[in-house]
Amino acid sequence: VTFYAKWTLNNYTITWDANGGNGGGENSCDHGVMPTAIDAGTKTGYAFAGWNPVLAEATGDTTYTAQWDANAVNITFDANGGTGGTGPTAMAYDSPLTAPTVTKEGFVLAGWNPELPATVPLTDTTYVAQWETTVVTVTMVGSEFKVNIEGWAADYQYQIWSYQNVTSDILLGDDGNVQANQWILSQGYTPGSAGTPDASNNGSINFMIPGFTSPTENFMIAVRIADANGNFVTEIRDAYTPEALSMVVITKVLVDDAVTTGYELREIKAGAETLIKVIGNDVPGIVYTATVRQTGDNLDVSNTNEFLWDISALAPGIYTIEITATNGDTTATKEITFELFTLAGTTTYGSIDEMSLDLAPGGVDITPIYANGTFSFRVREPGRAAQFRSVEYANAGTVTHPITAPGVYHVFGYATRAGLIGTEGSYDDGLIRTLVIPRDGGSSSASLNFTANQTLPNVANGTPIVFTATATGLPGTVQYSFWRYDATGYVLVKDWSTSNTFSWTPARLGEYQLEARAKGDGAGSYELKTSLGVNITDQNFAKADVTTITLNTG
Repeated sequence: VTFYAKWTLNNYTITWDANGGNGGGENSCDHGVMPTAIDAGTKTGYAFAGWNPVLAEATGDTTYTAQWDANAVNITFDANGGTGGTGPTAMAYDSPLTAPTVTKEGFVLAGWNPELPATVPLTDTTYVAQWETTVVTVTMVGSEFKVNIEGWAADYQYQIWSYQNVTSDILLGDDGNVQANQWILSQGYTPGSAGTPDASNNGSINFMIPGFTSPTENFMIAVRIADANGNFVTEIRDAYTPEALSMVVITKVLVDDAVTTGYELREIKAGAETLIKVIGNDVPGIVYTATVRQTGDNLDVSNTNEFLWDISALAPGIYTIEITATNGDTTATKEITFELFTLAGTTTYGSIDEMSLDLAPGGVDITPIYANGTFSFRVREPGRAAQFRSVEYANAGTVTHPITAPGVYHVFGYATRAGLIGTEGSYDDGLIRTLVIPRDGGSSSASLNFTANQTLPNVANGTPIVFTATATGLPGTVQYSFWRYDATGYVLVKDWSTSNTFSWTPARLGEYQLEARAKGDGAGSYELKTSLGVNITDQNFAKADVTTITLNTG
């Protein structure tokens, strides 16, 4: 007997995963037979691209997964008057959507219309930039400036600069009497979210910056703006008048109906009075006060801004009137110096006729010829503040001042009458002498060469000029300083340093003298100096020549 095996063909379950589509399902298929696909249906935003894996004769239970290709969608970013937008660009549906960087001068990006989604939408779409005007206003609050910004973004960065008259403690880290005008960073880049909401609830924010001294009547402030990615967007720069800042300013003071220069001479006699009238700027609510510094008396005010000062019973001397104008959080001050004299009796004034300077061991002997009071002196490098101020000497003969550092100095001698009432440094008579302290063993061959990279003297306005000073024959490390002389006198433009060059871009026509000074180790003032003449010209302008000055003494 022969037995025969009986075989049944295997049948498999075939799964059709629509992978987000609305079709698919399950069916069966015998072994070795090509399965029949079930329709994957549709998937929003995609086109069917086949199955994975590729269909093959069945050998077991199998899952086929539908493959979809994202539809291409045209996306446009309209900068709406700004820059940085894009034309229609094909993008894959549902892929991440990132807007380009767009900017518009004087505006901040407030968003897009329609609102920007995280991924590419289903249909072709144009996104239009929405701009909000950025407006900057500045007001004075106490000793600070409040910078108010309307039209801002939380993730934008705001940097604030101010144009200041600064001194060497800022520029050079010392206490020298150096002044220069330049832009100073008042606030580094700070996000808008860090601003303080304004009390007006108008949606604006405030940043506070320190007060500063402006080189002009107005105050220049610039706000630089960067977007969330750190890209520069715009700069808003403006000059603000004191009135716009709600800042009080004393514009002038009249003494007995004439504008004062700051110094007044008045005779003390019976019934003598002087009328002081203070004129402020156009800021409402100014309150004025006037105080006599030497006596502490507060003068009575009349007509809001006028003060009548009775001087009939005062002693002769120098008096200072301190005038204050206050408006809310801001204050302005001005001082007027009065020299009061009397013809009643006899006033003997101090006088100085001569002052000799003689080098001595350990210093210099100062011998004045003076009368009627006390003698004092000051020592300084020419053009600078005093390095030394002496006490008042009564019956002084020869005074030895212990100065030995080599250099060129100015010595000022003063005579002051006994009982003079006034501020520190008041005097009746004075003179100046030059003191030269040579270097021990110094060489007469020391010299200073001063050159410029432009052909002098005539240089066109706005042309950068680089000056170079080179000293020879001075010991140790040589230091240089540079000065500019014009109608206002000598002005220090670069303080002592080892740098022997400085750059100057003239902005005004006229004739100037540029002076270089040099000193070696241990010197207390300059040992060498020389100068160059510069004539700043412009073919579009003619220089005014002053030929006659007439003084009317009344």
